[in-house]
Amino acid sequence: MLSGLGVVTIALGFPSLAFAETVPPAPSTSSITCGSDHLSVSWRGTTGGLAGHSGDLFWIHNTGENSCVLRGYPIVRFDVRGHLAPLTSTNLASPLGRPTGWRGGPPPTVHLAPGGVASFWVVGSDVVTPCRALSSMVVVVRPLRGRAIIDAPSVYGSWPFCGSGVTVSPILAGLSGSVPEVPVRRFISFGP
Repeated sequence: MLSGLGVVTIALGFPSLAFAETVPPAPSTSSITCGSDHLSVSWRGTTGGLAGHSGDLFWIHNTGENSCVLRGYPIVRFDVRGHLAPLTSTNLASPLGRPTGWRGGPPPTVHLAPGGVASFWVVGSDVVTPCRALSSMVVVVRPLRGRAIIDAPSVYGSWPFCGSGVTVSPILAGLSGSVPEVPVRRFISFGP
């Protein structure tokens, strides 16, 4: 759902982020609710190939008028032509080694204000067989209700994850899926 992206400027007070990040609008298939408000999940970009792995950054945007509390790991599943792909999802504190900087222990509690953004990484092999045509990703954030469905970006054609599974980082406050937060451009090779 990357066509027709909207732009929202996020002012975080970081001089290095003065160029502004973009937050795509909620996909029409997002139904994650936090109380009466909705959260959107969108693809922000990819690290590109990293020695046989691809790391993709996702944003959770509070599109409602009330604060929301998030904690833990999102549940990620993939769809292949209408059927659940046999890929497992493993929680890992720092799936890319350094990008998250999170060193383990219980994931932090994220207080997501109206208009606020939290983020997480999904990392997997892009070379190990079998490689399937993963058309969409389903994201569930517990204990919230609903799910978000994110179609594979047009730059991919299908999600680039191969083999038997992916690793998922914890939900962290801010745009970069890292502690401490850093400019997204430090990790992302390309994106919307």
